[in-house]
Amino acid sequence: MDLEFGKIIFIEMLILFASKEGYINADDFLKFAYAHIEEYERILDEETYLSLLSANTSNKESINELISKLSTFISKNYAGPADEIANDAYVERVAGSERTDDVARCIRKLYIRRDKAQMDLKEVTSRDDLIKLIKQTITLPSWCGNGWDAMNDIFGAGDFPIVLEVKNMDVLEKRLPEDTQIFKKLLSKYTPDYCRVKYVDSDVT
Repeated sequence: MDLEFGKIIFIEMLILFASKEGYINADDFLKFAYAHIEEYERILDEETYLSLLSANTSNKESINELISKLSTFISKNYAGPADEIANDAYVERVAGSERTDDVARCIRKLYIRRDKAQMDLKEVTSRDDLIKLIKQTITLPSWCGNGWDAMNDIFGAGDFPIVLEVKNMDVLEKRLPEDTQIFKKLLSKYTPDYCRVKYVDSDVT
Protein backbone atom coordinates (compact mmCIF):
# COMPACT_ATOMS: atom_id res chain seq x y z
CA MET A 1 0.00 0.00 0.00
CA ASP A 2 1.65 3.20 -1.22
CA LEU A 3 0.89 5.57 1.66
CA GLU A 4 3.00 7.61 4.03
CA PHE A 5 3.10 5.74 7.35
CA GLY A 6 1.67 8.64 9.36
CA LYS A 7 -1.30 8.95 7.02
CA ILE A 8 -2.32 5.32 6.81
CA ILE A 9 -4.98 5.19 9.52
CA PHE A 10 -6.54 8.50 8.44
CA ILE A 11 -6.83 7.47 4.78
CA GLU A 12 -7.95 3.97 5.77
CA MET A 13 -10.77 5.49 7.83
CA LEU A 14 -11.82 7.72 4.89
CA ILE A 15 -11.90 4.82 2.45
CA LEU A 16 -13.84 2.46 4.72
CA PHE A 17 -16.42 5.10 5.60
CA ALA A 18 -16.94 6.37 2.04
CA SER A 19 -17.11 2.90 0.46
CA LYS A 20 -20.48 1.85 -0.93
CA GLU A 21 -20.56 -0.96 1.65
CA GLY A 22 -20.19 1.55 4.50
CA TYR A 23 -17.70 -0.47 6.52
CA ILE A 24 -17.56 2.28 9.19
CA ASN A 25 -20.68 4.14 10.26
CA ALA A 26 -21.06 7.92 10.03
CA ASP A 27 -21.18 8.56 13.76
CA ASP A 28 -17.91 6.73 14.44
CA PHE A 29 -16.21 8.31 11.44
CA LEU A 30 -17.18 11.87 12.36
CA LYS A 31 -16.11 11.44 15.98
CA PHE A 32 -12.75 10.15 14.79
CA ALA A 33 -12.42 12.87 12.15
CA TYR A 34 -13.23 15.70 14.56
CA ALA A 35 -10.75 14.31 17.07
CA HIS A 36 -8.09 14.50 14.32
CA ILE A 37 -9.42 17.50 12.42
CA GLU A 38 -6.03 19.15 11.93
CA GLU A 39 -4.75 16.02 10.19
CA TYR A 40 -7.75 15.96 7.87
CA GLU A 41 -7.32 19.65 7.11
CA ARG A 42 -3.85 18.78 5.81
CA ILE A 43 -4.99 15.73 3.84
CA LEU A 44 -8.21 16.92 2.19
CA ASP A 45 -8.80 19.57 -0.43
CA GLU A 46 -10.67 22.66 0.75
CA GLU A 47 -14.07 21.72 -0.68
CA THR A 48 -14.03 18.24 0.84
CA TYR A 49 -12.72 19.56 4.15
CA LEU A 50 -15.57 22.10 4.38
CA SER A 51 -18.06 19.34 3.64
CA LEU A 52 -16.57 17.35 6.51
CA LEU A 53 -16.91 20.32 8.86
CA SER A 54 -20.57 20.79 7.97
CA ALA A 55 -21.57 17.11 8.13
CA ASN A 56 -24.04 16.10 10.82
CA THR A 57 -25.36 12.62 11.54
CA SER A 58 -28.84 14.05 12.15
CA ASN A 59 -28.84 15.43 8.59
CA LYS A 60 -28.75 12.55 6.11
CA GLU A 61 -28.31 14.89 3.16
CA SER A 62 -25.10 16.32 4.64
CA ILE A 63 -23.74 12.80 5.19
CA ASN A 64 -24.57 11.76 1.62
CA GLU A 65 -22.88 14.91 0.31
CA LEU A 66 -19.80 14.17 2.41
CA ILE A 67 -19.61 10.58 1.13
CA SER A 68 -19.92 11.82 -2.45
CA LYS A 69 -17.11 14.36 -2.03
CA LEU A 70 -14.90 11.87 -0.21
CA SER A 71 -15.46 9.27 -2.93
CA THR A 72 -14.37 11.78 -5.57
CA PHE A 73 -11.36 12.81 -3.51
CA ILE A 74 -10.34 9.18 -2.94
CA SER A 75 -10.72 8.23 -6.61
CA LYS A 76 -8.46 11.13 -7.60
CA ASN A 77 -5.82 10.67 -4.92
CA TYR A 78 -5.99 7.18 -3.41
CA ALA A 79 -7.55 4.87 -6.00
CA GLY A 80 -4.88 2.21 -5.51
CA PRO A 81 -5.19 1.95 -1.72
CA ALA A 82 -8.99 2.08 -2.04
CA ASP A 83 -8.95 -1.02 -4.23
CA GLU A 84 -6.94 -2.83 -1.55
CA ILE A 85 -8.95 -1.58 1.45
CA ALA A 86 -12.63 -1.30 0.44
CA ASN A 87 -13.52 -4.98 0.24
CA ASP A 88 -14.85 -7.71 2.51
CA ALA A 89 -11.60 -9.68 2.60
CA TYR A 90 -9.61 -6.71 3.90
CA VAL A 91 -12.23 -5.87 6.53
CA GLU A 92 -12.34 -9.49 7.70
CA ARG A 93 -8.55 -9.52 8.05
CA VAL A 94 -8.63 -6.37 10.17
CA ALA A 95 -11.50 -7.67 12.30
CA GLY A 96 -9.63 -10.93 12.96
CA SER A 97 -6.24 -9.31 13.53
CA GLU A 98 -4.58 -8.19 16.75
CA ARG A 99 -4.92 -4.54 15.79
CA THR A 100 -6.26 -2.29 18.58
CA ASP A 101 -6.42 1.05 16.74
CA ASP A 102 -9.59 3.01 16.01
CA VAL A 103 -10.14 1.54 12.54
CA ALA A 104 -10.13 -2.00 13.96
CA ARG A 105 -12.37 -0.92 16.84
CA CYS A 106 -14.95 0.61 14.50
CA ILE A 107 -14.97 -2.42 12.22
CA ARG A 108 -15.40 -4.86 15.10
CA LYS A 109 -18.14 -2.73 16.61
CA LEU A 110 -20.14 -2.92 13.39
CA TYR A 111 -19.46 -6.53 12.38
CA ILE A 112 -18.44 -8.52 15.45
CA ARG A 113 -20.42 -8.36 18.66
CA ARG A 114 -19.20 -10.08 21.80
CA ASP A 115 -21.69 -12.24 23.67
CA LYS A 116 -20.60 -11.11 27.12
CA ALA A 117 -18.15 -8.88 28.97
CA GLN A 118 -17.59 -8.45 32.69
CA MET A 119 -16.69 -5.33 34.62
CA ASP A 120 -15.63 -6.16 38.20
CA LEU A 121 -15.52 -3.02 40.36
CA LYS A 122 -14.16 -4.65 43.50
CA GLU A 123 -10.60 -3.32 43.10
CA VAL A 124 -11.60 0.16 41.91
CA THR A 125 -10.51 2.76 44.47
CA SER A 126 -10.48 6.01 42.47
CA ARG A 127 -12.21 7.82 39.63
CA ASP A 128 -9.18 7.23 37.41
CA ASP A 129 -9.38 3.48 38.11
CA LEU A 130 -13.06 3.43 37.22
CA ILE A 131 -12.70 5.34 33.97
CA LYS A 132 -9.74 3.21 32.94
CA LEU A 133 -11.79 0.05 33.54
CA ILE A 134 -14.73 1.44 31.56
CA LYS A 135 -12.48 2.29 28.62
CA GLN A 136 -10.91 -1.17 28.68
CA THR A 137 -14.20 -3.05 28.97
CA ILE A 138 -16.14 -1.35 26.19
CA THR A 139 -13.07 -0.44 24.11
CA LEU A 140 -13.55 3.30 23.84
CA PRO A 141 -11.55 5.22 21.21
CA SER A 142 -7.88 5.87 21.90
CA TRP A 143 -8.46 9.62 21.79
CA CYS A 144 -11.14 9.58 24.50
CA GLY A 145 -10.30 11.74 27.52
CA ASN A 146 -10.13 10.64 31.15
CA GLY A 147 -12.91 12.66 32.77
CA TRP A 148 -16.68 12.32 33.06
CA ASP A 149 -17.29 15.02 30.45
CA ALA A 150 -15.34 12.92 27.93
CA MET A 151 -17.23 9.79 29.00
CA ASN A 152 -20.54 11.57 28.52
CA ASP A 153 -19.56 12.57 24.98
CA ILE A 154 -18.27 9.21 23.84
CA PHE A 155 -19.72 6.43 26.06
CA GLY A 156 -22.33 5.37 23.51
CA ALA A 157 -19.62 4.79 20.89
CA GLY A 158 -18.13 1.92 22.88
CA ASP A 159 -17.93 -1.68 21.73
CA PHE A 160 -20.74 -3.12 23.86
CA PRO A 161 -21.40 -6.85 24.22
CA ILE A 162 -24.84 -8.43 24.19
CA VAL A 163 -24.59 -8.81 27.99
CA LEU A 164 -22.51 -6.47 30.15
CA GLU A 165 -22.07 -8.00 33.61
CA VAL A 166 -21.27 -5.39 36.26
CA LYS A 167 -20.00 -6.86 39.54
CA ASN A 168 -19.65 -5.21 42.94
CA MET A 169 -21.46 -1.97 42.17
CA ASP A 170 -22.42 -1.77 45.85
CA VAL A 171 -18.74 -1.93 46.86
CA LEU A 172 -17.95 0.91 44.49
CA GLU A 173 -20.86 2.97 45.81
CA LYS A 174 -19.46 2.86 49.33
CA ARG A 175 -16.04 4.03 48.15
CA LEU A 176 -17.02 6.50 45.44
CA PRO A 177 -20.69 7.43 45.83
CA GLU A 178 -20.67 10.44 43.50
CA ASP A 179 -18.77 8.68 40.73
CA THR A 180 -20.99 5.61 41.05
CA GLN A 181 -24.11 7.71 40.43
CA ILE A 182 -22.53 9.28 37.33
CA PHE A 183 -21.53 5.84 36.04
CA LYS A 184 -25.05 4.49 36.62
CA LYS A 185 -26.52 7.39 34.66
CA LEU A 186 -24.15 6.72 31.77
CA LEU A 187 -25.16 3.06 31.71
CA SER A 188 -28.84 3.98 31.81
CA LYS A 189 -28.64 6.72 29.17
CA TYR A 190 -26.17 5.46 26.60
CA THR A 191 -26.08 1.66 26.67
CA PRO A 192 -27.36 0.43 23.26
CA ASP A 193 -30.71 -1.34 23.09
CA TYR A 194 -29.06 -4.64 22.13
CA CYS A 195 -26.90 -4.66 25.30
CA ARG A 196 -28.40 -5.90 28.55
CA VAL A 197 -26.67 -4.70 31.73
CA LYS A 198 -26.68 -7.39 34.41
CA TYR A 199 -25.75 -6.38 37.97
CA VAL A 200 -24.13 -9.04 40.15
CA ASP A 201 -24.21 -8.72 43.93
CA SER A 202 -21.05 -8.13 45.92
CA ASP A 203 -18.99 -11.15 46.87
CA VAL A 204 -17.38 -9.18 49.72
CA THR A 205 -18.62 -10.01 53.20
